[in-house]
Amino acid sequence: MARWLTPVIAVLIPLAVWPGLEQPFSTPKLVLIGCWIVLSAGWILATRAPGVELGSGRTVAYLAWLGALGLSASTGEFVSLRATLLLLLPALCFPLLRWVRVEPGRLCTAFGLSSAIVAATAVAQYFGMDPFWLLGWIPQPGGSERLLVYGTLGNPNFVAAFLSGCLPLLLALLFGNEAGEEPRRRWPWLLALITNVAAILATGSRAPALACFAAFPVILLVGTRNAKLRSQPGFTARLASIGSSLAVVGSLVLALAIGIVFLSPARPLATTLSGRTYIVNVVIRKVPEIPLFGFGPGAFRVKYVQWETDRLREDPEMAESPFRGPQDHAHNDYVELLTDTGPAGLASFVALLVLLAAPAIERKPDRFRIAALAGAVALLTISLVDFPLHRPAESFLLWGLLAIASTKRERGSHF
Repeated sequence: MARWLTPVIAVLIPLAVWPGLEQPFSTPKLVLIGCWIVLSAGWILATRAPGVELGSGRTVAYLAWLGALGLSASTGEFVSLRATLLLLLPALCFPLLRWVRVEPGRLCTAFGLSSAIVAATAVAQYFGMDPFWLLGWIPQPGGSERLLVYGTLGNPNFVAAFLSGCLPLLLALLFGNEAGEEPRRRWPWLLALITNVAAILATGSRAPALACFAAFPVILLVGTRNAKLRSQPGFTARLASIGSSLAVVGSLVLALAIGIVFLSPARPLATTLSGRTYIVNVVIRKVPEIPLFGFGPGAFRVKYVQWETDRLREDPEMAESPFRGPQDHAHNDYVELLTDTGPAGLASFVALLVLLAAPAIERKPDRFRIAALAGAVALLTISLVDFPLHRPAESFLLWGLLAIASTKRERGSHF
């Protein structure tokens, strides 16, 4: 049951919306993730499905991250149950996705289909044809017209982050087949890819530009080093065969990134960077005061008010800054994790990411695992200027991508 239900859930999570709730976009997604965890865990226990070995180092790192999060939530000065669940539930999906043993291609297809629907919704909203209007629900986002492109995630930046993580998967689904695979019709994935890029441009978010610079070199450097893949008519082989691949693809990535930056209707780039820098500067001076396991998940918004007040006392000129005021998030996942879960939490999380990415580099991955690694890198790069790890859809996508990328490829096998 869980094997066919998992791809369905992977499609539905980013689409889950419940009008009328206080948080109509994130709460239904979080509830759906929790329901899938309960069902999958029950299925595993009932069928006594064998676990999948992570390797001693990766197992220790994963348990260390969960342990740090648990200690932070139990000892922190300011703890939010919702913030704890936002970090915990998607992380619990990682081992379950491996134990359920869904085929990587099927899970990638589910993520690709979900991203296509999110992208189509965002494009429709850009042209003033919001599907939610048909349901009689007209959200009032306020602010600039750019905020009207909110997809099923509630904000254009959230849409752009999710689509950026799925973009490499669409490339993997579009380009080529491996030996022994039946040919597929590619035009739906080509349409999905075009819609994805159009939606990213429609959101006006600049974060995908960073994702491009980080993710696409992963596809090239990890894929083209694999001689076995280069000898097959697969994803990386076709990509690497386009003339001088590094020069051509690098130029396309640069063009896309420049287009994202300069075509964005958002506020000037310098202003955006100044705002992000302002937040980091307020926090960085207080790092020595952060406990080993932080102040607790969700503590950032409380501590930031205190820290900014202290900073304004020290430097009264900052009172004139247009960025002064409360912040719900640091707009940098790593800074927020440092505040909430402390040095122990941030260090264990980064160590886990490095160890999970290693198999995709050391082994001979197929196109799905290469694309999954690239998508994970895209999301983690966006985390430098946004907070996708603190949102259910993007966080679930990240752990799903890591589950795919961190597994050994065995012909004809599942995870």
